[in-house]
Amino acid sequence: MGDMDDYVRNKSIGGSWYAAQQEQQTQMNRWFESNRRNMEGFGNRSGSGFGGGLGGGSPAAGCFALDVPVMTPDGWRAIGTIERGSLVMGVDPATGSMAPATVLRIQRPGSRALVGIRLAGSTRTVATTHSHSFLTRRGWRKASRITPRDEILHAQRFWDCEWRGVTAVEALGQSAEVCNLIVSGHNDFIAGGLVSHSFTYFRRTRGLLANVFEVDWGTSSGVERAG
Repeated sequence: MGDMDDYVRNKSIGGSWYAAQQEQQTQMNRWFESNRRNMEGFGNRSGSGFGGGLGGGSPAAGCFALDVPVMTPDGWRAIGTIERGSLVMGVDPATGSMAPATVLRIQRPGSRALVGIRLAGSTRTVATTHSHSFLTRRGWRKASRITPRDEILHAQRFWDCEWRGVTAVEALGQSAEVCNLIVSGHNDFIAGGLVSHSFTYFRRTRGLLANVFEVDWGTSSGVERAG
């Protein structure tokens, strides 16, 4: 399929640029569809979350348990109660500054196996799926690839981010209903105090499509569901 980010950058603006995005979207959907079976098998064998992130026929990112709190301009809200069009707090990865971001879509792939992430100085265990991406000092990394040697960007209060060391990443031995938010801006939000990305794969390309066209891969309500 090639490097889709380069593909997008090299296209001219205007009508041809829009056509390039549409063609790229079609190529990406075809690639995921043709490789779905292999990816699901890989995810089931390795616990990587590759297969677990696929719900409702779209290449979904990782997710959180429904009771995980998300930072909004009005305080913390359980992710399962947030609706399309709501505002959440996002972070500029380059500067650490916060700004409101709009929820464009909500992914609800059903029940998924959970892992728990704990940070230094906190007793909270954030329940997420293996495939969700978090901002570490080494860049965006899936939960399955984070170790106690990592530090994750953490935000407990408005306008206040800091790096905190990871003390544990462990399977919780349970499955639960989960969801994920596709947000505008830098396509990230703060869940359980952890800066997390809306997308796991093709982040730059999918973020561009979400911000420019608000591409809706789910239902007309903006909620993607399994099956």
